[in-house]
Amino acid sequence: MIYRSCNKGNQFNRIRLVEREKIFSICFYIMEKEEFNRKLGAYIRKKRLEKKWTQEMLADKMGNNFQNISRIERGELSPTLFWCSKLAKIIEIDLFDFIKEAFT
Repeated sequence: MIYRSCNKGNQFNRIRLVEREKIFSICFYIMEKEEFNRKLGAYIRKKRLEKKWTQEMLADKMGNNFQNISRIERGELSPTLFWCSKLAKIIEIDLFDFIKEAFT
């Protein structure tokens, strides 16, 4: 399990954790790496354009360079989970929702 509940008595948290487990399992075990990178990159590009940010603007916010943003958006580079977490925070979305939207 990727996430563990701190509050064992909260039924909602347990249900949400099971849902998260299923989404992460689908994303990380069924897809080929190239398809995973392509879908994630397309989603990142979509969110960037929704914010009306250039690759340079996103790179500045991420503390990265625009070449890496470009490579990620094209599916040539795999971002780490930490990088995705940082990006989710910058675009103001929960990491779980970020991953879920990218692959559904």
